[in-house]
Amino acid sequence: MIVISGSSNLKLAQKTAELLKAEFLQAETTRFEDTEFKVRINKNLHNQTAVIIQSISRPASETLLELLLIIDSLKRQSAKEIIAVIPYFGFSRQNIQHLKGESVSFNLIANILQNLNINRIITCELHDEASSGVFAIPFVNLNIFEPISNEIKSYLNQNQIQSNTENTVIVSPDQGGLERARNFGKIFFGTDSFHLAVTEKKRNLEAVHQSQAVQIYGNVTNKICIIVDDVSTSGQTLIHSANLCIQANADKIIAVIVHKDFTNNAIAEINNSPIMSLFTTDTIARNDLEESDKIKTISITQVLANAITEYTK
Repeated sequence: MIVISGSSNLKLAQKTAELLKAEFLQAETTRFEDTEFKVRINKNLHNQTAVIIQSISRPASETLLELLLIIDSLKRQSAKEIIAVIPYFGFSRQNIQHLKGESVSFNLIANILQNLNINRIITCELHDEASSGVFAIPFVNLNIFEPISNEIKSYLNQNQIQSNTENTVIVSPDQGGLERARNFGKIFFGTDSFHLAVTEKKRNLEAVHQSQAVQIYGNVTNKICIIVDDVSTSGQTLIHSANLCIQANADKIIAVIVHKDFTNNAIAEINNSPIMSLFTTDTIARNDLEESDKIKTISITQVLANAITEYTK
């Protein structure tokens, strides 16, 4: 096995290769003045298993194309098996047509990947789990809530905060994420019996990253609220939900965002929000973001290494 990284998340790919005790190689990218680029895998991979680790993250169009070019290079070298590990599957929020005339980008990308005849795709916390059904090739959507849950428990213990099923409520910031919040709660509490709340959100379909939380359903009064979502860019959905919880007399606010696709403005707003701490992962490499003591990043390298080992036996 050889682990090959594109440019989107080099550190995550390197660490995963180390855990696998596998050879690591970064794809060579040559850029031209007309903004075109080409990719080269400078190694003979004939009859080998190649694992590509590449998030489709900003700049999303470029990292997607880079992934496709890496796959093409491996096909041309007659690699025995090609597994695409896409920790953050960009464009997955574009999985339905909201307005007449819109493209459904996720379905198109799924068709392109399938037509390249790769053997398997592994991703983490897909925006809508039902979207995996569009793939005719083996597709694995990893749940990475366990390491996040463990980190939150450790944080609460360190801060001498008692959390249990009576004083803590899991909050979904919108109706679409209710099942995700429920799944997190089962892992966090180890039981199906816990408090769950949901924020009603209205999104402006004509504007980018504009939404408004208008009401919260569920009892959050005097409770620790753990808001759970898969991805955040502007941070508005998350912050509006946190504000509604505070208005309903919640005690403390903790947030879980799996994929941190934050803008710098989002970081500033999170710092000024009632959120006590925000837990996220390294599915997206964002070294350009300003630092925040509130944001705690958990590595998913072990989760990826375990999955790759299981599906390459």
